[in-house]
Amino acid sequence: VLFFNDTATTEIYTLSYTPLFRSKRQRSLRVLSLVALVLFGTPLLVAQSQKGDSIGKQLFPPQFLMEHSDLIGLTEDQRQALHRAVEGAHARISAKSEAVRAETKILADLLAAPRVDQAKALKQLGRLSAAESEVKELHFGLLIELRNLLTAEQLGAAHRTRKEQADRTSPERGQARQRGLQ
Repeated sequence: VLFFNDTATTEIYTLSYTPLFRSKRQRSLRVLSLVALVLFGTPLLVAQSQKGDSIGKQLFPPQFLMEHSDLIGLTEDQRQALHRAVEGAHARISAKSEAVRAETKILADLLAAPRVDQAKALKQLGRLSAAESEVKELHFGLLIELRNLLTAEQLGAAHRTRKEQADRTSPERGQARQRGLQ
């Protein structure tokens, strides 16, 4: 029995195990599409998690904190700590992102062969997944570090600011609020 914790995992499973493509070229293109989904779908999953996931709702991207630093009530020391944390993470993430690009290229080269060595491709996919996981861990660690810079009052202000921002950008919520439905 397989358990899926999100829609993207279900879609990846479906793409991976549905025999939609018969030719070797089509299979290679399908695997490349799957790799692209994993690589480029991550930001979408993070955005999705912030909307409906209890984990994403507890974390704040650095750009959000800086844009709303006055509303949140960040001190100058906190702003400097935020900048240091982002700069430090940027260097680490850049290095790991380069590793992801290198592992992706190796996998793409393996898949470009007339006959794909499945064992090598799967082993390389494991390396690529490990590199991606390291990047995600660095991103997540940064978000936790930034959250820990905030006081309880500042966290409350950040949550309120994000909710107000979401209300302004969602026409349905704004219209419902004007009619007194929310």
